Amino acid sequence: MSSGFVTFQKLLPKALLSRFVGVLAASEWGWIKTPFIHIFKRAYGISLEEAERTHPGDYKSFNDFFTRRLKDGARPLDGGDNVLVSPVDGFVSEFGAIEDGKLMQAKGVYY
Repeated sequence: MSSGFVTFQKLLPKALLSRFVGVLAASEWGWIKTPFIHIFKRAYGISLEEAERTHPGDYKSFNDFFTRRLKDGARPLDGGDNVLVSPVDGFVSEFGAIEDGKLMQAKGVYY
């Protein structure tokens, strides 16, 4: 990641930006929610066939779409002894040992 981009991120008013994106995600106006839902579906290859509501227009906001319920039995849980189950669609992008009481959490930031 370029140092210019990192500097740019550090200069952004994160709380204000986060609040603004939160308002957009909660918006129930079609001209705001519909493009967000379609872009997100396309970018992440999301199919609504497993969802209770299968049409993007059935969601009242992007947040409603993002937290959609699946149809009963859509994803049965593996009951194995050595199985890790996640309640979300996603993937692990970083993992490693804790060194000096710190662990890289995301985007090169240590916690």
